[in-house]
Amino acid sequence: MPRIAVLLCLVAASVASAGDDPLRDEIVSKLNNMKVSLDFRETPLTDVMDFIREMSGINVLIDPKVYDAVDSEKLNITVRVDDLQLGAALRLMLGLRDLTAVYREGVLLVVTKASLQDEVYTKIYDVHDLLQPITDFVGPVIELNTGEGSEGGVDPGSFITEPVNPPPSPSRLVEMIQDACASETWGSDKVSIQVTNGVLIVCQSRDVHREVGAFLDRLRQTR
Repeated sequence: MPRIAVLLCLVAASVASAGDDPLRDEIVSKLNNMKVSLDFRETPLTDVMDFIREMSGINVLIDPKVYDAVDSEKLNITVRVDDLQLGAALRLMLGLRDLTAVYREGVLLVVTKASLQDEVYTKIYDVHDLLQPITDFVGPVIELNTGEGSEGGVDPGSFITEPVNPPPSPSRLVEMIQDACASETWGSDKVSIQVTNGVLIVCQSRDVHREVGAFLDRLRQTR
């Protein structure tokens, strides 16, 4: 049995958040707030995850597909970390094997990154603000009448408006997103994107959804 030297240091738990899934919030809190020092040497992944489960109280499972996708000898873990967040330690250990962990139905499930990329889900984005024109009200132009023939005084002027760049059409917004966010992925039958009544409906992978959200944020900042 490989030698495993472990030193644990627990930090104060954060206040429980009021999310829709209390168990998920509890797991996220532990991953972010529990610090560990680990020394694993050529230790089977199953033993590592068993230890994480016993130490943290988090239900950790390994997707059986991991064993089909990764050679067994590559599933031995060698890592040494000191006083590191549990979540960061997991990312380090699993990332070296192209693995990651996702929350599913109350457990932390270890899966291959490739399988996660193949998974898609639908997310709705409110883009009413991006599709509406914005008029720039410059303000009044006020002139002092002092010339010959002038009755003197101040001309109250008038408010002037200047049109800004027109907003993109729904179809143009879709094109912009497809060009800027993982353009090579949109040809798959599993994904889709459309705008309906000011709502953007996207079916894509988790990583692409992150890109879409960031792109919409940047677009709002330029308006």
